[in-house]
Amino acid sequence: MAGSKGEHPEPEVKYILEFGEEAKTDLQEIYDWYEIQKYGLGDEFLISLEKSFSRIEISAEGYRKRYRNLRIEKMNRFPYLIIFKVKGKIATVVKVVHGKRHPRIWND
Repeated sequence: MAGSKGEHPEPEVKYILEFGEEAKTDLQEIYDWYEIQKYGLGDEFLISLEKSFSRIEISAEGYRKRYRNLRIEKMNRFPYLIIFKVKGKIATVVKVVHGKRHPRIWND
């Protein structure tokens, strides 16, 4: 029942998420690597990824611009950074990189 005690309304999606070709390749390679490490770990990566994507869809422009017009979402469980840009109401994921391999310009 909507509005029941303890329930939280779903946040409104404000941005459409799109993926560049390089990001699609990155995601497939990362998924495959985790599946080789342990069966099912790739699926756990995807679940974590969906949570990050949801945060971007809700507040893409809330992320600080880090380099040129690029912004970064740090995944919670996995050591990856989702690099994206925003134009209007479209957030485009351009690259997904391991947190230890990113250029110093991505550092906090």
